[in-house]
Amino acid sequence: MKEKQKEQKRRRKRKGKAPLMFAAELLMLAILLAVASFAPQVIFQVQDSLLCDKITLGKRENMDVESLSITYEKSLGQRMRNFAEGLSAGRNYYITSQDLVINNEVQEYVNSEYGIYQEFIIIFSEIGWFIIERFDTDMEPHINQWKQYVIYSDLYAKGVNFILWYIEVENVYGDVLKLLTDAETGTLYAVELERGLNQPETIIVNNSWNMEVSMSLWNFFSNYYETSSYNNIYEEFYKQMQDESKVYTYYEYEMYIAGEEDTYELFLKDNVGFRNEKNLSSFYLPYGESCLEICLKLEYPFTDNNLNSNYSLSPNVTVGVRQIYEMIPEFA
Repeated sequence: MKEKQKEQKRRRKRKGKAPLMFAAELLMLAILLAVASFAPQVIFQVQDSLLCDKITLGKRENMDVESLSITYEKSLGQRMRNFAEGLSAGRNYYITSQDLVINNEVQEYVNSEYGIYQEFIIIFSEIGWFIIERFDTDMEPHINQWKQYVIYSDLYAKGVNFILWYIEVENVYGDVLKLLTDAETGTLYAVELERGLNQPETIIVNNSWNMEVSMSLWNFFSNYYETSSYNNIYEEFYKQMQDESKVYTYYEYEMYIAGEEDTYELFLKDNVGFRNEKNLSSFYLPYGESCLEICLKLEYPFTDNNLNSNYSLSPNVTVGVRQIYEMIPEFA
């Protein structure tokens, strides 16, 4: 009798456990399904986190620029083409930065052929927009910032796109000069001048702007940034007119390229040409089927009503590769 009672108790216990076991099995199944669904995302997030930690390391410690330099594309033309084609393909680009300790090295750099005395700046100095002597060592300019920026894409494993130095210099008149140069080669990607309020003299510049000036600047930018073709847009334009069997007398041709309109443009192809709109000029340089835009912006913080429309006081100036300098906060 006692054995029979014990067997009945065991059966009741098994019946009580059955729902609990079933619920536990359902819970385990749900967990397995959740893991199956989210495991790939978790793995990718961990990978992204590890990669991000490597990329942003430069904000906390010294970036190993020497190791980055090993895979750095030395050809400027190819470097620009890789960047242009990457943008056209919809590739994402990122940036990381590091403050550098200001020392004699950067001061010597500013006063060298890679700084204020390189051809890029001298050309605009001759126009009257930059007075480079004001930033020479003799004028005791103050270096406000020296930073290193690295631009890279989703294809980080193949190397970074640009290793840059951002240098900000201020002179005794309150003028601020911003340089964005290649830390490896010295190529100038952008320069900006903000006029100070303590101007020692009135500087008047000629604002007359025409098709021929734009052609000359396009030619300079094309050669400086090593475009893939069309090194002389003046010759190509003249050749194109002949190819299209257009008949121009010499006088008509000279009048065309010397037009004084505020807004004009000239394109040989969709990615080859320039557009001028008052105080903003865009020069499109070809890299394969893609292009990059050199932007030239003028702002006039000071006015003089006694000057006619062709002249003005010296403007603030920004000129450089738009797709690059727009990624730099100090140029935003």
